[in-house]
Amino acid sequence: MSEKILIVEDDLDIAKLMRIFLKKEGYSVYHAPDGQTAIGLFREVNPDLIILDIMLPDSNGKVLCENFRRLTLSPILFVTALHDEEDRIEGLDLGADDYLSKPFSMKELAARVRAQLRRANFYAHDQQHTVLRFKGMIVNLENLTVIVKGASVSLTESEFTLLSSMAKEPGKIFHYEKLYQEITGQASHGDYGALLTTMSRLRKKIELHPNFKYIHTVRGNGYKFSEFV
Repeated sequence: MSEKILIVEDDLDIAKLMRIFLKKEGYSVYHAPDGQTAIGLFREVNPDLIILDIMLPDSNGKVLCENFRRLTLSPILFVTALHDEEDRIEGLDLGADDYLSKPFSMKELAARVRAQLRRANFYAHDQQHTVLRFKGMIVNLENLTVIVKGASVSLTESEFTLLSSMAKEPGKIFHYEKLYQEITGQASHGDYGALLTTMSRLRKKIELHPNFKYIHTVRGNGYKFSEFV
C-alpha cells in the first residue's frame, strides 16, 4: 500500500502541481484547501505525512500544526512564503519536522518528503529494538544514554528508569504507585515524595523549551509520556 500524504494548501495551482508530482512518485495524495477540511481528511485517511501551508484562509497553520502534533507522530512539512527566521523556528517548536520556503521546486519537495518518511520508518523500526527516537530526543536502552536536541543529558539511575519505562509505551498512563516501585523497589504506602522529586528533576533536564513537554501529569492517576506539546 502506498504511503498517504495530506496537502493543506489554499493556493489551488500549487496544490495541483504537488498532487500531480507526488502521485507520480507513487504516493496516495489528498488535498484540503483550508483548516476545517484538513481536520476532516486527517481523521478519514490518517496520513503518513502532512504538507502544511502556514497561511490558510480560515485558520493559522501554526495552530493547525499544533493540533495535528497532538494527534499523530506523522512528519509535518511546513510550506511557507514567510522568510523570517523567527516564523520558521516557531513552526519547528510547535511540532513541524521540516519546512520549505516558497518558491520551491517539485524535486526538492519530493526529496524532503522521502527524507521525512525514511526517518519516520526508521523510528518505527527502532521502537521495536533498543533505541527510542522522539522529536528532539533519543533514548538508548542498551547503553543507558539520553540525547536531547543533540546534546547528551546526564540522568541518575532513578531518572533514567522513569524516562525509559514511560518512553517504551508512549501514551500509556503510569500510576504513581507503579512508578514509585520502579525507582524504589518497594511500596509507597501513599507517600510519593521520592517519585515527585525524581520526576521534577527529570523534567528540568529533558524539557528544555517552556512550551514543550515530554511528560504529562494525569491528575489523580499518574503520568504519561508523549512527544507532543
